[in-house]
Amino acid sequence: MVHFFVKGKNKEEKEMKVSKSFRLEEFVPKEIYEKYKDQSIWFSRPEVINLAQSIRDYFGRPMTINNWHSGGKFNERGFRLPDSKIGAKLSQHKLAGAIDFTIDGISPDEVRSSILENPKRFLDEGLTTIEDGSYTPTWTHVDVRNTGLSKILIVKPSVSVNSVGDSISEEYYFFDRKKLIKIKNYSF
Repeated sequence: MVHFFVKGKNKEEKEMKVSKSFRLEEFVPKEIYEKYKDQSIWFSRPEVINLAQSIRDYFGRPMTINNWHSGGKFNERGFRLPDSKIGAKLSQHKLAGAIDFTIDGISPDEVRSSILENPKRFLDEGLTTIEDGSYTPTWTHVDVRNTGLSKILIVKPSVSVNSVGDSISEEYYFFDRKKLIKIKNYSF
């Protein structure tokens, strides 16, 4: 469950914590936060915040989503505006349903492996989908899309540009007994 904590003695020191370890700014881009301040919560989903906290607790190490608020370079690893040039037109990020992150001292491959080796724990926390590491080699992508599956979906996205615009196709897999099993291709 998302909890809100306001910290600081005056307006300049005020920050909105949305969980034990995360600030609101970590889930929204700078442009949104500067315009809406604490109402930026409108551009986040509680299940994503709860999932982020659960992942952070599981690994027991600092986790970086957006860090623009502390001078870092990450600005669109949580919610992305609909006109963002990053990712697909129908990205889960644009629906506030996804995060990209890194965990201090643990490689993205190790994070993905741990998640896939403990699917029940992460499914119970709302994680439904993870991107294949060949597409996200330096970060981990997770999302909470409704898949209707009892297994974690592994997505291999592909975007190509043709004369009428972007063409997006995705291959879907799930992890079963240490092997990937392809379930379908989807293009839109």
